[in-house]
Amino acid sequence: MSFLHPFYKLSALILLVCWANIIFAQTEPNSILEFKKYLSNEVDSVKKVGLYNDLAWEYSLSNYDSSLKYTQKAILLSNTLGDDYWKAVSLEMMALLKEISGEVEEAAKLYIQVIALREKIGGKGLESTYNNLGILFKGQGNHQKALIYFRKSYAIEVKTKNSEGIAGSLINMSISLTNLGKTDSTYSLLLQAKTIAEENNLNYIISNAYLGLSNYYIQKEELDSAIHYCKRIINSEQIDNESLVIAYQNLGDIFLRKKDFTQALAYLDDAETRLRTLNNLEYLNRLYASKAEALAALTKYDQAYIYLSKFSASKDSLISIESVTVLNELEKKYETEKKERQIIELQLEAINSENQQIIFIFAICLVVLGIIFLFILLKSKSKANAIISTSLEEKETLLKEIHHRVKNNLQTISSLLSLQSRYISDKNAVEAINESKNRVKSMALIHQKLYQKDNLTGIEMEDYVQNLVESLFVSFGINFNQVNFSCDINNVRLDVDTAIPIGLILNELVTNALKYAFEGNKGELFIQLLQESNMLKLTVRDNGKGFKESNNRQEGYGMRLIESLSRKLKATVSLDSSSGTTYIITIEKFTLA
Repeated sequence: MSFLHPFYKLSALILLVCWANIIFAQTEPNSILEFKKYLSNEVDSVKKVGLYNDLAWEYSLSNYDSSLKYTQKAILLSNTLGDDYWKAVSLEMMALLKEISGEVEEAAKLYIQVIALREKIGGKGLESTYNNLGILFKGQGNHQKALIYFRKSYAIEVKTKNSEGIAGSLINMSISLTNLGKTDSTYSLLLQAKTIAEENNLNYIISNAYLGLSNYYIQKEELDSAIHYCKRIINSEQIDNESLVIAYQNLGDIFLRKKDFTQALAYLDDAETRLRTLNNLEYLNRLYASKAEALAALTKYDQAYIYLSKFSASKDSLISIESVTVLNELEKKYETEKKERQIIELQLEAINSENQQIIFIFAICLVVLGIIFLFILLKSKSKANAIISTSLEEKETLLKEIHHRVKNNLQTISSLLSLQSRYISDKNAVEAINESKNRVKSMALIHQKLYQKDNLTGIEMEDYVQNLVESLFVSFGINFNQVNFSCDINNVRLDVDTAIPIGLILNELVTNALKYAFEGNKGELFIQLLQESNMLKLTVRDNGKGFKESNNRQEGYGMRLIESLSRKLKATVSLDSSSGTTYIITIEKFTLA
């Protein structure tokens, strides 16, 4: 018995492509029973490793714990045997399980180990590992890098004339090209994969092609064609549970676009029922977002909030920005170590050829003695530095996580406000909700800046103001050709307690300018923030129509909010509407970071 090729299987788990054909019943499938029967009678250790991996794969789509148990046995036995081929196969199976459960960094480390082992034994199985690493990059949104690895895998499959692998690679490449916006190239690749699968009776790859074609037509807004391919999957006699999940999810999202929320919810409920047998965070995250939208559209706000909260929680468990960096660093580290090994081998060969071993050993001894001497001198200082460094890293990580969570919670509030505004007909109420959303966004932006930058306590105000104004321009549907925006904010970095109230004040003043000052005409908006002596001076100026005496909008909620925030900052507010509108806010209470 041989281990089933993971190249095709992992594609189903991550790239919306499914390969297994499992019929859930009260007893275990015949394939598992047969493997267990062979295992009970097998005495050859190498064949046992293969059977452990076969069982791990068969269980991977239905029983995660059993799959993990057999994978651990396979790794232990392959290490005992010292067999590099089976070490690679077993570690790749473990990487697959880590990826399914959301432990992406651990999966990445294992794939890097597998590549080194496969290169060591002549490249056998590299097409599988390249494919899996491509899937990992795809999951992080790095579709260009994913495409590179899929093409590497495809080249090997073409060389070995493996029809199944060629078809799988074509589908993988089509998905990467779609994500890169090159949809014209994807259609032909999907048709090629479908043709190869039909010629070789590869039903699971045919279903993959149907899923790809469904996604293609969704992007082209040809929804009836997308529905056609989803229903072909659902009506297929031989189909696995995961393909059904994806098909039902696609149908739910299509009917959301069609505004048929009752039908959408029915398909999403079917997807959720089948998802209970799978251990896939990516699918759950997508389902929670879709169900929240459908329930909100049907005015079931309590249930919508529950699914929106689940979406926010599951999103944190998926691959983060930090994971992208980790995998890139792992890849670079592997390539660097590989080059370093090659350099060392060449150096040693040169030394041997020139009979310089004695000089080399003597030099090594001197280096070792020097290192020992330096180690003794710096030992105590290094220990203290290590303790301090570890403590600082832990605190920085904790602070970043806090800011990340705060930002996510604020985004959840903003999403709830968006959902609510869709079903309110009163224009003033909708306007009030949208203004509240902008206030929430101005605060969320600060926390986002903090966890994305190395400085965890200070906000670069120039960058923050630019992003805040751009967000408000988008919110009001105004472009920079219509209203010319400029600012003068040089080297001003403020702490959070100062930046948040200033951000809220700017949000109100810019909102007022965009709503009232220009009335569809072209205009100019200027923001200046300068430190003068012991004061901060904030200026917001537009060249619009200015205030009229009968215009009392400055007495509204926004102006009361500005007055309240100004008191917190011990600031004075002056207004000049003789030519356009100019606000000058002089701030006494502030902290530089």
